[in-house]
Amino acid sequence: MSAAGEAIKVGELGIPITTRTTIVHPHSSAINQQALIYQYLNSDEGKKVLERIDAMPEVEPLRNRGMTNSLGGWSIFHSHHLASWWVWRANACGRHQADEDLREFFANDQIDVDMVYWLGNLEVAEALQLGSQFELLPANDFYEVEDKEDLLKIDLSQRGDWSPKATSVLRRRVKAPRDIDRDEDRGFSNEDRQLNLEFELASLAINCFNGVGVKLIHSSSYLPPHVPHFGTVLCGGKAELQGLGSLSDTVEIDPAEFELLLTALVKMQPKYRDRICTALRRLNSAKLSKSPHDFALDLGIALEILLFLGDGTKSEIRHKFSTRGAWLIGENSADRMAKAKQLAQIYDQRSDVAHGGLVKFKSKAAGSFQATKLEQLEIAECAFQRVIIEGVPDWSSLTLGGEGWL
Repeated sequence: MSAAGEAIKVGELGIPITTRTTIVHPHSSAINQQALIYQYLNSDEGKKVLERIDAMPEVEPLRNRGMTNSLGGWSIFHSHHLASWWVWRANACGRHQADEDLREFFANDQIDVDMVYWLGNLEVAEALQLGSQFELLPANDFYEVEDKEDLLKIDLSQRGDWSPKATSVLRRRVKAPRDIDRDEDRGFSNEDRQLNLEFELASLAINCFNGVGVKLIHSSSYLPPHVPHFGTVLCGGKAELQGLGSLSDTVEIDPAEFELLLTALVKMQPKYRDRICTALRRLNSAKLSKSPHDFALDLGIALEILLFLGDGTKSEIRHKFSTRGAWLIGENSADRMAKAKQLAQIYDQRSDVAHGGLVKFKSKAAGSFQATKLEQLEIAECAFQRVIIEGVPDWSSLTLGGEGWL
């Protein structure tokens, strides 16, 4: 029995599989499970495991190699680390599965690595496939890693910094070299940098859907449970970030639309993509803002950046802001007129705040700000989707009846 009075599950090798308060995955440094594994390795049966792995012909070429254990991170190969992983895997999933995973590891020079953003205040009931190998899943359902227990408890809301605990995970499984020459530390390769760029673009693309705003609690990369893990990371690893939120009760992201947006962002000319990313960050800030003044300023700036891509002129900004946005998302003449009025309101609210004034709403009733916020965000999301997928408009051509896109 555990200290809490709960029955402790015993694995195939007779080692207790403890709860999260200790550890059920070798990524964690929690002492109880590791101590049990080391104790097993010192037993007669454990010594046989170590001897068997040490004698494998596939092991010899790996000695003194750097073994990948995160994107851009590695540790020196030691056979006892491999044996520790095998004991953990066999105990949890059976000897046959551990042997299958080990054969797969030896047979390939590439391994799976999970790139992960831990997200807060955004909940999904089950794994949601987004396309391009990205998925959103409940944080509790993610396999056990060293960060998980702490991230599930983070809550800085009482300190005035809105960074809730992790409730979901954005994950993408990628391939990385299994091992490297330890004397030629590769650090982050160009391929790694491209993967990180695509991950950042994916998190920004989510802003184009359903009132979802993305900020991050924590970013990292891990080896999934079926891949052998080798001790402490020597380089690469983690970056502390800030938090996430959603304006909607449910997250609805169409995988086909998400993949279309992400592909377009990746292929976009850097000079336009950088500005759109800046605009998306402002849109994100608007979505997460609780102040109507911050919302008006951020949303206005986001749309101004978007609607003036490829246009260096500054004249008639309000008129261009409203008519260009209406042209992008209006379905017919009447709809474009209505959208132009809403866009003019967005611009006026931004200007009021920028020049020291206050945002004014037609109604002072409770919920007026939230209702206006959702309406205006829907306009912004549609505009961003159109420009990202179709391209940057050539406004000088389009306003004269042309079909030009830069």
